[in-house]
Amino acid sequence: MHGRAILVCVVALWGVVSPVVSREAIGVFMVGDMIPDQAFLHYDPALAYTVIPYPSYTLALFEDQAAAMSRHVRMYLPRGEEGKFWEVFAEKWQFVINLPYLARYPLQGSAYEEAVQHLLRYAGGAVVNCRVSVLTSPTWPSSGEIARPYRGRLMGQGDTPAYDVPFDLLGGSPSKDFTLKIANSTIFQQFKGTGVEDYHDATLVLLAHPLSAAKIPITVDLSGGVKTRLESAISRDPGALRGGQVPWLLYCNVSKTQEFYGSVMEQVYSNAGGIAWTCASPLNGPFFFPRGGYVASSPAYVPRDPPTISQISIGEEHPYAWDIVSTMVYYSCGRDIPDLLAVHEIRAKFGEYWTRYVDILHVLDWVEKWRQRPVVNVVWRDLEQVEKKKAEAASLYIGERYDQSGQLIQQALDTIAEAEKDAQMSLTEALAWVYIIEGCAVSSTALIAGSITLYFVGGRRTTRVGETRLRPAREC
Repeated sequence: MHGRAILVCVVALWGVVSPVVSREAIGVFMVGDMIPDQAFLHYDPALAYTVIPYPSYTLALFEDQAAAMSRHVRMYLPRGEEGKFWEVFAEKWQFVINLPYLARYPLQGSAYEEAVQHLLRYAGGAVVNCRVSVLTSPTWPSSGEIARPYRGRLMGQGDTPAYDVPFDLLGGSPSKDFTLKIANSTIFQQFKGTGVEDYHDATLVLLAHPLSAAKIPITVDLSGGVKTRLESAISRDPGALRGGQVPWLLYCNVSKTQEFYGSVMEQVYSNAGGIAWTCASPLNGPFFFPRGGYVASSPAYVPRDPPTISQISIGEEHPYAWDIVSTMVYYSCGRDIPDLLAVHEIRAKFGEYWTRYVDILHVLDWVEKWRQRPVVNVVWRDLEQVEKKKAEAASLYIGERYDQSGQLIQQALDTIAEAEKDAQMSLTEALAWVYIIEGCAVSSTALIAGSITLYFVGGRRTTRVGETRLRPAREC
């Protein structure tokens, strides 16, 4: 009887208290060039990034670099049964970001080329055969193995490519002759009025010939010299645009991207369940990183005339740019898209936390090389406590308990401020010893050098001369 009573009570409580839905972070597989600000990878705690270095403009021209990349591929990519490796991939990652800034230039017959093919075998197979979505670089070549929602090339007379490389409307120079226009799409409606429309960039690749199944949630309005350059580029290919719209963001189901290859690939793409995205602004460019995004003089790598690459600051703030990526991933993976204004500040705090935490680690790494003091142990203790709060805040965020997550990450930031003070104290003590040692070294060197100089230059010298006598005066 007692057992039945307990069971009845448990069932009653289960009906009154809704169970907490256990969620995991969305696995995002990123392959490509360096991200200008690593805080991007920690901005949204619901996205767990795995980054594989894939040099494009920092091309692996030497075999040791190629072998290093090959080791990364073997280290991170999972193993599975022959022909089922993409299923193992899809269990860990649900979204793929293909980041290369330039059209790739593989080294024929090198370990680098083998590593690239191995990467695409995993990522491309998962995108085509599973519910894995993908965000492709706008400079990805048209013969790429990963699906994308547009054809890309501008066609000339006789259906021959007028441009064999992606066409950059801005030419690698910052320009304000364009604004973004958010179409009537429920995915990005929350971004209206946030200032995203007035963000600018130094690279704007023309996403020519969108597939018939592709949707255009964000377009670009051009003016001035950029508009003139577009009109000149499409004068020989009027069908490059759909209804005169210049796409900034495209997406469609991966299964529909078989149109890119023709009906021969229809059966291969029939099992795909994800979404393919492409953005006209490279993910590591100034639009997403206005304080130091990468800019190329040309979007294609030509061995005889390689493009110049630089980091540029366009003097703007783009606080909601990273939220665009999160929204794409959430929508693609079937997650509820949270209220932008409610989560933006929380995400920014997670990014700030990571930056401050890493700065403290750099200080401790330097300080411990000079002197181990009790205050260093205090800093490590504070960091352990603050990491627990951050982990709990991230867990609450993934569980969509945003208010509690925001409160806890703020507490973590308040606690890390104390750790920063202790780290600054330990740094001051370490620098004091450095200054003392440097002062002693400089003083001793100056004394030795001065003593030697005075010995050889300033000492009194005597010279022996012969005796002289006065001559008697001559008589007149």
